[in-house]
Amino acid sequence: MRTLGIDLSAQAKRTATCAIDWSDGHASVGVPHAGAEDEALLEAMHEADWIGIDAPFGWPDAMVRAVRHHAEGQPWPESAGSQKLRYRATDWFVQARTASNGTGVWPLSVSSDRIAVCAWRCASLLSRFSDSVGRPIDRTGAEMSPGRALVEVYPAAALAMWGLASRGYKRTGTGPLEARRAIVEALSSVAGEALVVDDDVTAACIGSDDALDALVASLVARAAATGDTLVPDDGDLEVARREGWIHLPERDSLARLVGPAGP
Repeated sequence: MRTLGIDLSAQAKRTATCAIDWSDGHASVGVPHAGAEDEALLEAMHEADWIGIDAPFGWPDAMVRAVRHHAEGQPWPESAGSQKLRYRATDWFVQARTASNGTGVWPLSVSSDRIAVCAWRCASLLSRFSDSVGRPIDRTGAEMSPGRALVEVYPAAALAMWGLASRGYKRTGTGPLEARRAIVEALSSVAGEALVVDDDVTAACIGSDDALDALVASLVARAAATGDTLVPDDGDLEVARREGWIHLPERDSLARLVGPAGP
């Protein structure tokens, strides 16, 4: 099995990918690559079995309805409060689950933060990939079948679920660099020696938060493949089909990623 993690950005220069090849009892991490254009991303996606993308797969239902009403000249819905416009059901779920772990990570708002531009690119990428494989993309990740399955991921929240540092590792400077070093060491330690993270991979992830996020995204894709991520329940499933769903790994899943894959 090959997993692919994509830390997607609005611009190719800030977009990184990381592939991991898994076999029973062994996993080899490829050196993360930065500067991926759409064509390169699509090619890498076709070479992977499970793909984790760090980008929103959709927008809040309330925001979509409000904008549609406004475009049609209808009154702005009074029920569309600012929080409903900003956050999806999955964002609230992520915050609640990570809060129970003592962290409380809020995903960026796809409707009111700069991540919205990245989401445009993601929507285009998912559409093109859907056309190329001849089937719709399941934005929930809850009704997946083997073979090029996609899941939305959020690396900071995944790190929080695994009990690792989830803040302070972004961008440049000595502090973030040392934070990334600690995260890479912790990932290797918890996952075990069977997860092969060589010196080139380590250097890439310490040198760039984009590379590190791509690595974590690939690990979460593996967790999804083994059934170790949290999927929407019946109450959230319908809205998640439109808004997307962030796959959080189970708290103790990192230690058991290397092993037989799930269905």
